[in-house]
Amino acid sequence: MTLVVLIALALWLTASVANQFPGPWTGLLSGLNTFALLPRLHFFAPDPIDVDYHLVFHDFLADGQASPWRQIPTERNGPTRILWSTAKRDHQAMLTTVAGLAGLQQSVAPVVRDPLAAIQLSLPYLFLLHRARQAPRFPESHERQFMIVETTGFGTSRQVALGILSNPHRLD
Repeated sequence: MTLVVLIALALWLTASVANQFPGPWTGLLSGLNTFALLPRLHFFAPDPIDVDYHLVFHDFLADGQASPWRQIPTERNGPTRILWSTAKRDHQAMLTTVAGLAGLQQSVAPVVRDPLAAIQLSLPYLFLLHRARQAPRFPESHERQFMIVETTGFGTSRQVALGILSNPHRLD
């Protein structure tokens, strides 16, 4: 049994290393990587990851008007800010959440009868809804809609795109 575990770990390590470099095995590995168990690291040149995700929201007021879009702040002030940056934790949570939703959309949504309901009942979606509902609201607000905004690039070549747009959710 120990030999089987060692062989499985050796295969996983080999596939993880191979997944870092493009080659003829790329298609095979992406097909086998349905559950995202193979890491893909792009921290350094020549092709670093340059994508950021921002959680924004707006409220629908009782008269039907929508408030302006506002961003959920990721950096919090406090006495421990010198020792612990909450922005890093929030950034990692956002990356994990968006990756989870993307995985759901690719693997679960095509095989279920109601993909929107499956996604809205998922833990990543509920996490985003919870974060959006925690933000202060206008007194006359009755619904809130959130959106993930994706920014790519650096400096003046930075581009903004819509990532995920939720349905309006009641605030009662």
